[in-house]
Formats: sequence, C-alpha cells, structure tokens
Amino acid sequence: MARIVVVGGLGYVGVNIAPALADLGELVVVYRGVVGGFRRFIASRLESLGARLARLDAPLTADELERLGGDVYIHLAGKISGGYRVQWESHVGLLEAIVEAAGRIGSRVVYTSSILAYGRLEDLPPGSLVYEEDEHLSGRRWWRSYHARTKAEGERLLVSSSRRLGGRFSIVRPGLVVGSHAYHREWSMLFKLSKLGLYPRLDYTVNYVSSRALREVYRRAVTGGLDGKWVHAVSYHAPYREAAMLVCTRLRGGLCRGLPVKPLFSLAGRLAPPSTALSASWEGISNGYIFKSRYGVPVDGSLEEAFSELLEWLAGGGPSAS
Repeated sequence: MARIVVVGGLGYVGVNIAPALADLGELVVVYRGVVGGFRRFIASRLESLGARLARLDAPLTADELERLGGDVYIHLAGKISGGYRVQWESHVGLLEAIVEAAGRIGSRVVYTSSILAYGRLEDLPPGSLVYEEDEHLSGRRWWRSYHARTKAEGERLLVSSSRRLGGRFSIVRPGLVVGSHAYHREWSMLFKLSKLGLYPRLDYTVNYVSSRALREVYRRAVTGGLDGKWVHAVSYHAPYREAAMLVCTRLRGGLCRGLPVKPLFSLAGRLAPPSTALSASWEGISNGYIFKSRYGVPVDGSLEEAFSELLEWLAGGGPSAS
C-alpha cells in the first residue's frame, strides 16, 4: 500500500480530494501551527477517512519529510496573500524541501499550483481558449500578483528537478474549487450576502473545478498517470453572476437581488497591491482566459452539476453545521 504524504492538507483542496487519496493508500497529512477554527473541522473530517495527522514545526526540513517515508508527496500549502517572501516560502521554499526528500528516496511529487501560474502571455488576447503549453511556461509572460508569480516559480523549480526525480512529478493547476467545507474567502463572503438575499452581479467568466473532477485529477497524478505534465484542472466555465445567483437562491429558497458591483470591483482590482488576495482574484478574471486540458480532465455538464457537492454541503447546514 502506497504512503501518500500531503503537506498542507488542512485546507479547502485537501478536504475535497482526501476521499480519493484515502482510497489509494495510507494517508499522512502534514500541518503546521494550531488546529483551530475551520481547520479543526477539516482535521476531524480527514481523521474520519483514516488519515494520520502529523504536526511539524516550521520551517519544514527535508530530513523531517524524508522520515515520513512517502511514496508520493503532494504539495498543498498555499498563501493567497502576504508579502513576496511569505508567499515564496510557501510555494517555493517548502517545495524545495519536498523535492530534496523525494529525490533521496525515489518518491513522486505532485505540486498544487493554480491556473494563475499560467500568467498573461503576451500576444494572447484576453478571452482566448488556453490548453497546456508543450514547453513549460514558454513565451513572454507577466504576473500581477505575488500569488501567481510564486506559483509559477514553484512550477519552474519542479520542472528543473525532473532528472533528480526521475521524471516522477506532475503539476496540477486547479481553477476555483467548488466543493464542501467551502471556508475560503471567495465563498464565505458570498454566503454572508446570500443570507441577506443578495449576490454580486459580476459578468466575468470564472474557471471552476468541481471536487469530483479534482479528485480524479489527483488520483491520476498520484498513480503516475500525469508524470511530466502540467494540467489545467478546470471542469466548467460560467459567468460569476450565474454561480452566485445559484448559490444565493438555494440558500434563501427563493429569489435574490443582484448587486451591481462590477465597476467597484474593477477599480479595486486594478488598484490592489500585488500582496493581496484581491490582486490574485482580479488577475484570475481580468484576462478572461478559458482554460481546458488535453489530458482527460472530467468536465461537468451544467452549472448545477459543477456545484452539486457545494450545494449539498450548504443544504446540510454548511459552515453553521461544522
């Protein structure tokens, strides 16, 4: 039975892919800091699936990770805001330790990146359809947020370590994850507005990935089916206003009123410092790119299908029930 070591697994992506990982082998979830707030509920969920939680103090070292003896190491740690060095430590510095440990014992590495790491490719008009490039991050690019920039730097590090890892690595670039335990800022604000019968009326198209599709991508990555590849994990595209209205009407059990916040959001996004979550969010929608994959990423046939697990979680009480 394979031992899968997930570094930074007490988060939104971790809790949504954990069922698939637990089916594949022994699951060890590494975390730092105190398990409180929403992390406490996620920890309970992971333990109910049979995961073993391992607390290691920062900074995590290659020696500590090597002692865990992972056959596969999954990097899930992430920062959406903070200074450049703070985000670099999470997206690149920690990955260096994982690569060092995996290289010593011949393990596979799966890096959790973001579609934002693709960046803005010069000469590619906004709104273009984008598949994975043949050469990693080829062409002239720029990144607005530290989040996108450091994710791209993490990808480069992993690709440059291919020989050391014997080609046993893959990069997963998720879109906006739609699933249960949605404590992320993108969702918590929407839930609060929905309780008032309101939703943000934004026409920008968002690249979503349902938890169902994301689990399949990680299942393939862990078992080596995506070795040497960087994969756009996106299963549905829709204007944000449609998804926000769907969530609001389900929570309220009736009609909701849209707030015309596009001008304010656009201005705030343009002015947001690169260290902020708002800068990363603006970067994610302002290019308007539509991401698809050449590697068989499952797709959702409707907005309702893409949001099914999130809506089911909300119907069960959502954050208030956790």
